[in-house]
Amino acid sequence: MSFQAMTWAVVQDLPALQKLVLLMLANRTNPDTGRCDPSHEKLSADCGMSKDSVKRAIAELADKGLLDIRRQAQNGVNLPNQYTLRVGSSVGAVGADSPYGVGSDSTQGGCSQQGGVGADSTTKHEVKTEKKLSLLSDSKFDDAWKSYPKREGGNSKQAALKAWTARVREGVDPDVLVSATKAYAVAMQKAGNVGTRYVRQASTFFGPDRHFDEFATTGKTQDGLFQAAELADNWWTRAGFRNEWDAMNAGCTERNSVLWRDGRPTRRLAGSNVEPWPETTA
Repeated sequence: MSFQAMTWAVVQDLPALQKLVLLMLANRTNPDTGRCDPSHEKLSADCGMSKDSVKRAIAELADKGLLDIRRQAQNGVNLPNQYTLRVGSSVGAVGADSPYGVGSDSTQGGCSQQGGVGADSTTKHEVKTEKKLSLLSDSKFDDAWKSYPKREGGNSKQAALKAWTARVREGVDPDVLVSATKAYAVAMQKAGNVGTRYVRQASTFFGPDRHFDEFATTGKTQDGLFQAAELADNWWTRAGFRNEWDAMNAGCTERNSVLWRDGRPTRRLAGSNVEPWPETTA
């Protein structure tokens, strides 16, 4: 562990997931060799996050100028990446001449300590980058908001934007959020739930529980397999429904879902809109 790298990582102003990944990289920095090359699996275990979340966080950290990535291969076999932390720089800092940071003395390899950049240039770059990201995110949010299904009881746009912004800062692609919103709107329309209380608050849909993931289409097979496995364990899936809202419309809840099978209750239940399965005799 490099104490210098850890101290630097702690003070960075970053979203929680990105900061956690940066701290784990700093923790794995060898102060003697100045290298670290943990696999995505090891970082995932260190952080308690999925590999995809780790990859997104690393990409965001690289975009912000906080680290460099060196991809490695041997005899045609991909090896874990090597990482170089730009110790001394801040969010948005980019080296002018050195590929490993301003004032670098290290050779290629992972997680060696680098010199910093001037506070003024860092601040200007950070503000400009944040402004561009904010404008892009707000524009995408407006597209999503226009598509979001109406619900009974109101829907706070301000709270939705706050949740949306938090997800974007975590590394979620705004285009994924837009496509998920449109897919959700179609699902609610097909279920006949538009204008009812069964439509989620937008702030919940975009919230930290990531309900949008069920409707997100990233085009990545691994993501799709992960989501499919996760959905297979949902209470409404076990009760025989394709989604939570179909289950709720039928009167199935998380509490009584154990009494449902293939979309019908095993006995007559209060609040159920579906006839129970007929009793069988031995």
